[in-house]
Amino acid sequence: MTETNHDLTMASPEAMTCPFDTYDAMREQSPAYLDAATGMFVVTRYYDLREVMGNPAVFSNKFGIAAMRTGVSEQIDQMNEEAGIHHAEVLVTSDPPRHKSHRTMVDKVFSSRRVREMEPAISHLIDELIAAFPEGPFDFHDHFAMPLPMRIIADQLGLPRDRYDDFKRWSDASVDTADPSRSPEKQLEDARTTIEMRSFFIKEINKARENPSDNLLSALANAENDDGETLTPNELSLLLQVVLAAGNETTTHALGSAVLRLAQDPELQTNLRDGPDMIPTFIEEVLRLDAPLQGLFRRATQDTRIGDVPIPAEAMINIRFGAGNRDPEQFSCPANLDMERGRTNHLTFGFGIHHCIGSQLARAEMRIAFEKLLDGSKEIRLEDVSDAILRRPHFLAYGPRKLMLEFDRA
Repeated sequence: MTETNHDLTMASPEAMTCPFDTYDAMREQSPAYLDAATGMFVVTRYYDLREVMGNPAVFSNKFGIAAMRTGVSEQIDQMNEEAGIHHAEVLVTSDPPRHKSHRTMVDKVFSSRRVREMEPAISHLIDELIAAFPEGPFDFHDHFAMPLPMRIIADQLGLPRDRYDDFKRWSDASVDTADPSRSPEKQLEDARTTIEMRSFFIKEINKARENPSDNLLSALANAENDDGETLTPNELSLLLQVVLAAGNETTTHALGSAVLRLAQDPELQTNLRDGPDMIPTFIEEVLRLDAPLQGLFRRATQDTRIGDVPIPAEAMINIRFGAGNRDPEQFSCPANLDMERGRTNHLTFGFGIHHCIGSQLARAEMRIAFEKLLDGSKEIRLEDVSDAILRRPHFLAYGPRKLMLEFDRA
């Protein structure tokens, strides 16, 4: 068995701000590094990650981050009970055969045809956002990276535009619930916010079943599996929570990471303006290098092994897509953005049955965004100030929360 020390943790502020050095150290020491601060086995090697994600019978998605009990868990249980919100296993926290039933419904709604039909609306919104860029330095996160995917997913779900601020707040809380390093006060705050969100969704689901319309929420509310069954409003409220958060939070981070790389590399900007057909390759490299969701969780259903490390039944596994994407055994010069790398099979959207349902939409938003951002500019550069970039430490999310740019229009 590989010998390790346990000085490293993904819960440190340094690792949560920029995890890559920690990944390298963990990867070198063990295929499944026991993080003493979280109690989880951290998996960082590419093929180990694929093996774990490809074997849901042994590494279950029924991890239920809420099942990682804390001192305020009983209080949160009581809050949910009083609000009529109940635990459910949907998509990212479900296993076969239930997962297949849910996935069948959702795949119908997030089909490639539907994404193509969304492209004119995406293009129009991008034009609108770029036209509104201030003449001087501005925060790209607030003016573009955050509102683009938020407004796209909210509009497609058919949610009222005067609730955008609520949707963002709800989405942030949803992502934060997967952070085991939160304080008890933050856990309670996130629980209250999540209850507010799911209660809103349950009302909208009931409306959509009484009066169906042509939007994603209505399509999901009325979608049936192969047995002609629909999800309960409680289950659907959790599914919509996942869709809302995954549909904007990750794309926001990916857009910020990509434009940051452009702002730091004028030659890359020039090459992509001259050869816009290379924009999809650029996007895939950014997704590999700067995975906006750095990882997720699994639960061992039995005694097993990852590499030469024994894993006891019920152990929590922290799978790290962002580490696998930079595994030197899989990628040469893994920390470099290489436009000649070719197909990488990165893990940013997961692997196996839980491959991200929104990957086609995210790629479409990013492709159209960078076609228009590059075509509409002569130069994109960072503002020359010390605090032009701000990253907020987070256990799973990765991307700039502030990015001050200067945008010289073409």
